[in-house]
Amino acid sequence: MSQKIIIVGAGLIGTSTALRLAQKGKKVVLIDKDFDGKPTSGNNAGIIAYCDVFPMLSAKSLLKIPFWLADPKAMIALRPSYAFKMIPWFYQLVKSTLPHNQKGVIEARLSLMETALPDHYDQIDKADHDTFIAKTGTYYLYQKESSFNADAHIRDLKQSYGYEPEIVSASDAYKRVEGLEQGVYKAVFEKDSAVLKSPSGLLKYLRDKAKALGVEFLQGEAKNIRRDAEYVHIDLASGDHLMASDIVIAAGAYSRKMVKDLGFNVPLDTERGYNVTIDNPPFKFDCAVIAKDAQIAISSLTDGLRVGGGVEFAGINAAPDYGRIDRMIALAQDLFPSIPNDRGVRWMGCRPSMADDMPVIGRHPRDRRINFAFGHGHLGMTMAAVTAKHICNLITDDKTNVDLTAFRVDRF
Repeated sequence: MSQKIIIVGAGLIGTSTALRLAQKGKKVVLIDKDFDGKPTSGNNAGIIAYCDVFPMLSAKSLLKIPFWLADPKAMIALRPSYAFKMIPWFYQLVKSTLPHNQKGVIEARLSLMETALPDHYDQIDKADHDTFIAKTGTYYLYQKESSFNADAHIRDLKQSYGYEPEIVSASDAYKRVEGLEQGVYKAVFEKDSAVLKSPSGLLKYLRDKAKALGVEFLQGEAKNIRRDAEYVHIDLASGDHLMASDIVIAAGAYSRKMVKDLGFNVPLDTERGYNVTIDNPPFKFDCAVIAKDAQIAISSLTDGLRVGGGVEFAGINAAPDYGRIDRMIALAQDLFPSIPNDRGVRWMGCRPSMADDMPVIGRHPRDRRINFAFGHGHLGMTMAAVTAKHICNLITDDKTNVDLTAFRVDRF
């Protein structure tokens, strides 16, 4: 029997999994339909947010749906043409945010986040640690007293789990963050996060390491998964098909169809995010910055100054609305007035988001040859290395040191 392992999806999660399996001597094939594209893995804000163990959306937030429908340029927007299709997803969101479910979600995410940063370091040669990662924390900027007070319960909750958010005055925030000049009511600094200086650079670095260990990179689109007693088969759009002893589905937002073909109708949809990366910016800083009222991130990366964020519910195939980026730049200029608006590379990507804000990590419940690693939402980069570690351990050692029950594919 072939001992080849096939991984579908060559983003940061799929690539990290391929690297770890190759390091254990496994023969791995990594499939992606576009290795030269700009995946979400390489074009995010670059924040390793291992303190974000609390769900981002709540049932209460759904009361704002009329506003999301009314303003297509709002930082959270729902295209009217896609609203009906989102009903099942929103229904599962409401269920997951009920009080008796919240603690389980937090505890499960915490079990992964405890090693999220060390697992990133494990994949990078020690001499290259500082090239890619800066453990410099995150500043959350509040422009209104009301929004600062509204998040008091989140700060209290974080403290109850051992995190130490520091309240920072506006004057001190201006001193600490270069380029920040106006608009701040108060800031909160959280030391329990890190900056990935170049998300695209790290993805290339890990792919190069995987190739050096013999991982085969195959460009193609996986269309169907079949099984028999000996092999798992993957049919490609080209008409070719591959056989494997084990497979890993790590195709981000594109995982849904493959998983559905296997009998699981998971509430996976896309929270589309936009950003612009500006070269030769007028300032640089070494921390992460999130503007809470504006719901955007401003990141000073090796690749340039990146302004992005927001959420657009419009489906995976809708044309991008790059006008949203103009709104983001204007919001960022309310805090960083020297940000230019006349240049930059614009981008849109599809975050693969599960309705309960919990990824799918683990095995097929009835076929241990099939493994899942998708649906990480806003935390795909943060959780990439730890997810890869656990999937690799399942395949090679038949166990992990973390209970993955909460992340199972059949939990709905």
